[in-house]
Amino acid sequence: MPPLLDALTALLASSPTLVAAGLILLLSVLILQLLSLAKRILLFWTRLAFRLVLYACVGLLASLLWQRGLERSLVDGLAIAGRVGGWVMAIVGVWIEEYHKAQDVQRQSQGQQQWGGQRGYSQGQGRGR
Repeated sequence: MPPLLDALTALLASSPTLVAAGLILLLSVLILQLLSLAKRILLFWTRLAFRLVLYACVGLLASLLWQRGLERSLVDGLAIAGRVGGWVMAIVGVWIEEYHKAQDVQRQSQGQQQWGGQRGYSQGQGRGR
């Protein structure tokens, strides 16, 4: 065993770049292991928090059904769904309107470029002229 250690120390002493590369590789592996551990811890607590929120919502819904009854809860749920649906439809309407405006502007700008359009830098109206 001692001759093997002597040969190893002689090899390491003769090539410091090999030692530096080994240390960098060891440090990289250590950092990756620590990041993996941090990721697993973060995922555990995130999953736990989301599960707690889910179970709290299920418990709240069950409590609501128990206290108010099925028929009254269904009527309230449909009223809430109708309001939310109205809001969604309003948002979709605004989005479609803005989308059509953007398409019209794009068509107009393409038409101007096709037929000569505005004068710019290439036609002598650059900076300071």
